[in-house]
Amino acid sequence: MFARMPLAMLAALALHGLLAFGVIYAAFWQDDSKAIEISGSAAENAPVPEHIQAESISRAAVDEHAQRLQQQREQQEQRQRELERAREEAEAARRAEAARLEQLEQLREQLEQEAAARAAELEELERAREAAEQARAEREAELAEIERTRKQAEREAREEARRIREEAERQAREEAERVAQRIREEAEQRAREEAEREAQRIREEAERKAREEAERRAREEAERLAREEAERRAREEAERLAREEAERRAREEAERLAREEAERRAREEAERLAREEAERRAREEAERLAREEAERRAREAAERREQEIAERLAAERRQQALQTALEAYSADLQNAVRNNWERPPGTDPSWQCRVQISQDEQGRVLDVRVLECDGGQLFQRSVINAVRSASPLPTPSEQELFRSKINFNFRVS
Repeated sequence: MFARMPLAMLAALALHGLLAFGVIYAAFWQDDSKAIEISGSAAENAPVPEHIQAESISRAAVDEHAQRLQQQREQQEQRQRELERAREEAEAARRAEAARLEQLEQLREQLEQEAAARAAELEELERAREAAEQARAEREAELAEIERTRKQAEREAREEARRIREEAERQAREEAERVAQRIREEAEQRAREEAEREAQRIREEAERKAREEAERRAREEAERLAREEAERRAREEAERLAREEAERRAREEAERLAREEAERRAREEAERLAREEAERRAREEAERLAREEAERRAREAAERREQEIAERLAAERRQQALQTALEAYSADLQNAVRNNWERPPGTDPSWQCRVQISQDEQGRVLDVRVLECDGGQLFQRSVINAVRSASPLPTPSEQELFRSKINFNFRVS
């Protein structure tokens, strides 16, 4: 199979390789997309609060959380690099397939040119056959004239000619069957050969037939001259030459019929092979277009998936950056207030005080309102004074985290 159709086998192997790669790539992408979707949904479900709830968080916890986020970012970047490598491998495979398809297209154009040349040769053979038919008609007219002058001799030779004709027809049929069998075997052999060797063989065959046709015409011209000479001699030996002429003509007619039958079968076989070749090329063209359409759709689907992954990764990285900035902002607020807080006597370590802070865009404190607070007025005033003393308050690294009013929860410990 590979020796008869190497290009088709290579195309099938390449297509199966692309399909296998697509299955592996789809499985790998599905696993990563699930992980990304889980992370993305968690990030999307963590809204930026309208009021920042500041807690007392140690710098070590913030650093540990930032380290975890860094590890997650490194893992995501690793997955992105793996996806990029897979995409590059797919692109290289696509380029190789495109080059192979371009070679097939060039071969198809070459075969079409050779088929056109072969059709022109067949047309030339058809014109030669028509010329031969016309010459045969002229020859038959001449023979009819001669036959009118030799009716008596032909009546005597008719029975013998009939027997010879039947024998010649039988031999012609056997010869035609042998020629047809040989032509079928040669056609099967030619079908297994490469297109270029087939075209070369057809050209050589056409040239050989042209030479044979020229030789046949030369022989027929020589025979015509011989017949004229025989006619001259027939006037002297009418009966003997008439019998010999009838026998010779019967043989020539049988040979001519056999040659014409063989030529007709050869033309029909060549036309059938040309039709089969055209149908095969049409099928290959349809398969090529189907493969290109499937590849285009696969590329578009892969590009859409890569775009979705990039968008999700960007959203996740953005949410992680906001979360990190929010935690750092909360820690900075807590530290700024604590650094300005003076501990009143009798303060319990478990006390908390939740206040609402109004600030401008530069972090300057405009107002502090107690929402909920443990202890007495002394503890409340100490927290309010600490917030006012910390003005201007730290601003977040991400501008979208800024709020003009924030809820701040101060804890003693």
